[in-house]
Amino acid sequence: MAPNTQKRAAAKFYQEDIVRRKDDPNAYGVVLDAEDMPPQGDHIDPLMRPLVQGEVGVSYFPKPIREIVSEDALELVDRLYQPGDLLKRSVDDVKSGVVTNTYVRARLEHAVNGQPIPGWKTMDEVESAVDIDMGEYVIYNDWVGQVVEMFDESLVEVPGGNLVRLPELSARLAVGEKGADILPQPMSSVSGILGFLLGGTRPSDRDTVVSVKHTVLAVAWLAINQSLTPQEAEARPRPQRYWYGADLGKLTTITRRAEEAMRVGDRVRLKDGSGPVTRHGRSSDSHGMIEVDTLVVQETRTTVDVLWQDGTRETLDAKQTVPYLNPDEYDCWPGDHVIWKTEDENRHVVVQSVNAQDRTAYVRVVETVPLERLTRLYDSAEQLEDMWGDDEGTIEEGEEVQVWEMDQDGHWVEGMLHDGDEDEWESADEDIEDTGDDEDDMDVEPIPGGGDWSPSNDTVIPPLPVDAPMSVDPTTAELLPSETAGRPKSPDVPKDATESEESDHEPDERADTPWKRFDVLPSAPVDHAFYNTPPAQHTRQFMARMSKEYKALQSSLPDSIIVRAFEDRTDLLRSLIIGPENTPYEDAPFVIDWMLDANFPQSPPIAHFLSWTNGNGRGACSNLYEEGKVCLSILGTWAGDKSESWSASRSSLLQALVSIQGLVLVKEPWFCEPAYEKLRGTEDGIVNSRLYNEKAYVLSRGFVRRALEIPLGGLEAELRWFYYTKGKLRKVLDDARALIEKSRATRAVEELPEADRERAVPRLSSGGIITLERTLAKLQALWDAYEKTRGEGAGHAGVGVEGAKS
Repeated sequence: MAPNTQKRAAAKFYQEDIVRRKDDPNAYGVVLDAEDMPPQGDHIDPLMRPLVQGEVGVSYFPKPIREIVSEDALELVDRLYQPGDLLKRSVDDVKSGVVTNTYVRARLEHAVNGQPIPGWKTMDEVESAVDIDMGEYVIYNDWVGQVVEMFDESLVEVPGGNLVRLPELSARLAVGEKGADILPQPMSSVSGILGFLLGGTRPSDRDTVVSVKHTVLAVAWLAINQSLTPQEAEARPRPQRYWYGADLGKLTTITRRAEEAMRVGDRVRLKDGSGPVTRHGRSSDSHGMIEVDTLVVQETRTTVDVLWQDGTRETLDAKQTVPYLNPDEYDCWPGDHVIWKTEDENRHVVVQSVNAQDRTAYVRVVETVPLERLTRLYDSAEQLEDMWGDDEGTIEEGEEVQVWEMDQDGHWVEGMLHDGDEDEWESADEDIEDTGDDEDDMDVEPIPGGGDWSPSNDTVIPPLPVDAPMSVDPTTAELLPSETAGRPKSPDVPKDATESEESDHEPDERADTPWKRFDVLPSAPVDHAFYNTPPAQHTRQFMARMSKEYKALQSSLPDSIIVRAFEDRTDLLRSLIIGPENTPYEDAPFVIDWMLDANFPQSPPIAHFLSWTNGNGRGACSNLYEEGKVCLSILGTWAGDKSESWSASRSSLLQALVSIQGLVLVKEPWFCEPAYEKLRGTEDGIVNSRLYNEKAYVLSRGFVRRALEIPLGGLEAELRWFYYTKGKLRKVLDDARALIEKSRATRAVEELPEADRERAVPRLSSGGIITLERTLAKLQALWDAYEKTRGEGAGHAGVGVEGAKS
């Protein structure tokens, strides 16, 4: 059954949008994210439940009433941005832009009597009526700190005109707020004390806050001026945490909310003092007469200056745009500094403009060069040619292999692939008693109910017991005794992955056929990621467990996964996984090296992915990192459910390998990130997933080239047999060229036949085509060289090529 591709309606509102209820024009609110968790009691925040499609969480003001309402009940008042934010004209628009400046106008009214101020006021005409706010930064004696707690003293006007002094243990009140919840109810002991201090005044819905004064600030001091000498820094001890009285004037505020933008509900005053003033209290009172010129922002209108990807600039009403919340990790905009990688060198360039439709970019080299040396590059799916993993360079045997890796400071540097970090791995959180009965090590209970499994679905791979050789039924994933079935067939790998096109029967594993799912080689290859690690001292129990693991691998691996063990290093393995059909990884090789430490199987195996993305991070797969990390619950590198974690009694190497193929190398890998799963079915998610798949597809074609150009220890014969002898390289070339031809004949995925739209990579952008064609040219050269060698071999044998083919 074809998957349901019906799109969910695009969201009408986004976080921090200012909205108004259609049935109450005076009810303004700000859109908030509802927490994605179920209710846990009767007295909870109403936003603490999952939203359904068409709902939105709103917090109203001035009273912080929160509720979840239908989007149809609201209208958009303003959309807020900050410089640097990304936006589009609409969700399905491919072109995006960067906000370079914002302009906010506001309608104001007096905070106490509600008198409106004529016209719209700009930021240049107002100033904040709040001297300091929670979260703002302050400076004192070369120290910078942040206000983390505030204690206020408010004056509240009660019926009759009297002013009541209200000490506040938190900054919850603002000038102009009214209601019966301002003064405490004379009930609890604390409120009773406050009531005594307030002279027995009882709350009223006419109580009005006319003044708020910060009496105490709590400051968390963050850092000292780094330009000071050690002697000067030593002479400036960390300031005190609490500030009050005259000391408050010694603090210097370095950020103020009103200097950034006006928000609905902000308290401001006009700089020229022309606003209305109200007077409260009596001159004979101890408080004296209080004058209030504080205004409250009732409504805002925001316009934004936008720098579009194509280099054009425009000023727009913010409501005519939508936030671009999930940009492709390789999106770029004019002015971005990127690295242009070629086979000869890496060069620093600046993006000049981007064609978002074709996914190409013009760049400028950061040096004085002739114009003819500027080269048109392409963007987004992988901004530059080698960000697609294309130009790794042909490396001859014996030549030093140069790669990129991330150092401990997060910088990419040239070096050799490192061996991974044992400290990153955690043992399974289980206490398993060693009974000495090796036969019980991997006994499991089958998953209740069984269930279908496909590498294209996000499902939990069932545990695989290996106390007897087994095979996997691809239609149900149930465990079958080996004598009831032959070798397993992967449902998502084409038949010709291991079979010749002329034969429909399963391939045998004869001695002259290198494609054996499991084999033990005499020695570990020197290019193994863990080759230089000292071998652990393994116990008899470890060796007995490995015997079981080997049996399971030999009998139950899918045809598209092969594993090599080594006689001289029983703690090391090397695996090759062929990307499943109808995924962006189809027919591409993924090599993972494994190490089993002295605590195995109590702790999970340690995996290291041999990344061939040429130093560009997780360009091919979100779960396979450039530095080699394989992010998966069963390996202890991802915080999944306990049932998905490694268990010495339930888990196996076979399960880990099948999990990588079934849960990582999937049809829509972009949604493997937890934060993106909720976008499945949305226009935003569909567009980003397609772009990610395009990038992964082109990168993984480069994986084929890398595997054939640079010998890979222990797998050389297998790769040559798979891609040359069995013709898989020819298929890779033909499939890619057919995709290019189809992409050039259409301008959008929607123009394709329905069957093509269901493909993992239905079409390519112009940028993707440019990069893929360069990769294909080098793959074609490899195929031509193989054909020539085969022809020469046939000629030496006295048989022509045509005769050999016949």
